[in-house]
This record gives sequence, C-alpha cells and structure tokens, in this order.
Amino acid sequence: MASFFNDKLEFQPGMFYVGVQSWETKQYHVYSTPNGTSHNAFLIMDKQVTLIDTVPLQYQFEFFEKIKQLTPLESIVNIIIQHAEQEVTECLPALVQACPNACVICTRKCYEHLIILYPQLSSTRFEIVQPKKPLIIGTKQLSFIQVPLVHWPESMITVCGDIVFTSDLFSQHIASFKRFIDPECQALIEEKAEEFLANEFSRVVPQLIEIIGQVKGFKMLLPTHGMIIKDHYVERVLNLYTNFTQLILANADPSLIAQRPKKIIIVFETLWTATARMADFIAYHLKNNNINICLLNMKLTSLEKLAHESLTATGFAFGSPTLNNGAMPGIVQAVNYLRGLKMVDNKPAIVFGSYGWGDGEGSKYLADQLERSGIRVGGRVIWKYNFDDSVEARMAQVLNQVFMNK
Repeated sequence: MASFFNDKLEFQPGMFYVGVQSWETKQYHVYSTPNGTSHNAFLIMDKQVTLIDTVPLQYQFEFFEKIKQLTPLESIVNIIIQHAEQEVTECLPALVQACPNACVICTRKCYEHLIILYPQLSSTRFEIVQPKKPLIIGTKQLSFIQVPLVHWPESMITVCGDIVFTSDLFSQHIASFKRFIDPECQALIEEKAEEFLANEFSRVVPQLIEIIGQVKGFKMLLPTHGMIIKDHYVERVLNLYTNFTQLILANADPSLIAQRPKKIIIVFETLWTATARMADFIAYHLKNNNINICLLNMKLTSLEKLAHESLTATGFAFGSPTLNNGAMPGIVQAVNYLRGLKMVDNKPAIVFGSYGWGDGEGSKYLADQLERSGIRVGGRVIWKYNFDDSVEARMAQVLNQVFMNK
C-alpha cells in the first residue's frame, strides 16, 4: 500500500533522510521560529542497519512509517544518539521496544542523561563511544567526536567517510520541502544559520573554533535542524561560523569594538507612547550624526532577532516606562537574554523612560541590572508623563557623551 510519508531521501548510496518537517512550530525554547523547523534523523542501510537520532514524540508515527518503508523496525542494530535533548530522543523508548536487539550508542554523559529522562531505558543495551574506536557497520565505518557544551555537555558528532552528522551544529530553524541548500534559498538559510549561532553558541566560541577546524574538508554536513549542506555551501557555512567566532572574540575587546562602524541598538517598550517617542528621537539624533541604528520594540520583536542584530552592535539604549515599580516585562526579558549571551558586555549603554509617580523606577531597575553584570551605563534620562525640548536636549547631551565622545 502506498504511504503518505513518501519524502524520504537517499542523500548518499544506502543513506536515507527519515526526519520530519515541523511546519507548525513557531516557538523554540524562548525564541520564535516563524519558518518552522525540521527534526532530522538518518538511516544507514548496511550490514548493520544504523539509525542516527530520533524525532519528537508527536511525530513518532510518521517517523516509524518512513523507516518501515526501508526496513522493518526490528532490523535496526545500532541507534546512535548524538544529543540527549528530548527533541532528538523522545521516540527512543518506543523504538528500543520495537528493536529488542538494538544497541544505543552515545557518550557517557548522554547515557547518564537518557537514564534520567527515560528510566524505562535502564535495561537497554548501551555502548559508550570511545574517541579512537570506530564503529564498523559493514562497508561503512563511523567515528565519533565529542563536542561538549555544543550545545549540551553530552553532545557529539558522527563522521562517515567524507560526510559529518553534526547534531545541532550548522542547524537552521526552517521547515521546507527541500532538503539541500540551493541558490534560491541560500540567503534565507545563511540568515537562519547565523540566528541559530547567535542564540545557541555565543558562549562557547573556543569549542566552535576547534570544531570548525575538525570539519574542514568534508563534503556534506547533516545537522539536526534545517537543510543539508553540501558542495560549495559547506565552505560558505564554515566561513559564516568563522566570521561569527571572530565577531564574538572581538566583542570581548573594547578597543576592537571601537574600530567597528558605529551601530546602536535601541531596545524599548512603551505604555502610552512617551518612551516610544523618545526612542524615535534617539534614532533621529544618532542618524543625523551618521550612526547606524536598529530600533526594536520588544512588543513586536523576537528574541532571536534581538540577538542577531546585537552581534554587530557597538552600544545599546534601553528604554522602559515604570510599571509596578519596575520595568516592562518584554524589556526585562530582553536585558536578561542579552546578558546571558554576553551580547552587551564591553559595550556602552544608556537607559531612558517615562514615569507617572515615584522617581522612574523602571529605568533605574534596568540600570541596576546592567551594572550588576559589569556593563557601564553611561547615562539615564527620565521624565514624568511627557517630555519637552529640555528633556530632548538632555538626551542629546547624553547620546553625544556616551556614543560620540563629544
């Protein structure tokens, strides 16, 4: 009987894509994924049938049907798990039950995580990978490279000939009928790859540099999310990763930040437009002084967009009215997110905002949060309800001092 799930792909002789497209996924962790995402898994048909990764539980039926079009589930001998996170492993308990003779192959830490996540796997046969011990499955040989903290402590990647199954590395959050990058979608895929980098890997640049060196020369990269990367696109994506690591390293050096074209990110939320109007004034003043700006209203802006734009920022202006003796929720979330990714470190910042009573606790809260992280707040401009020319003049003076050294 013909199956509805007929989009499996033989990307190399005897090697098949059996992943799923998640068109409806619009949120991944804490940031949005407007293009959806994919959960990629791969089946190698050799003397020992080998599966690399699984998919989220909600796609188990589709996943199993794709495998069964190629081979009975019980024929699977090796199940390689590169990463313990549930989106990669939720189908593992049911799969093991259907494949009683299968062995789960993973790192020691991955095994420890899996047993906690799925206690029913306690009687499953596991094999812990060894750095220089390949897995021979017939005509093909697999070897494993542990990549701790990229992006979980137990992560690894898998090498087979001239291709690499890269787990979360080189991923892009996009669902598509296509499986390979092509000229039509190249720009979007590179943008999504850089967004993934900014949101997932900003804190592990030394590890990224090492891994980039290890995967140079391979002809195909197969990530957990998004499209397969092959041919000259491999070099393009590796260059994108290299440029990203250089940018993050430069962000740790104030003198290198100062050499960049100036770009100020204006991040704000507003209640009755006063803070938004001041954000517009800041943008106008900076643009008139030939400074690039990016104006982000956090009621309308996703966190991944904020992180992506912040990569090349040379300074920040954070604005919020006072709400319940604090700042607006979206701007608090934005500050915390950027602090966690180290995006605001070594860059000058100002805070601003309106208030109705009290003394402007919203902007004071933002300043305190930034300064506790070691971020220099060069100025704070507040006003009650509405602002006039004198407040604009005060803001212009702060902008000149902090961002233009006037």
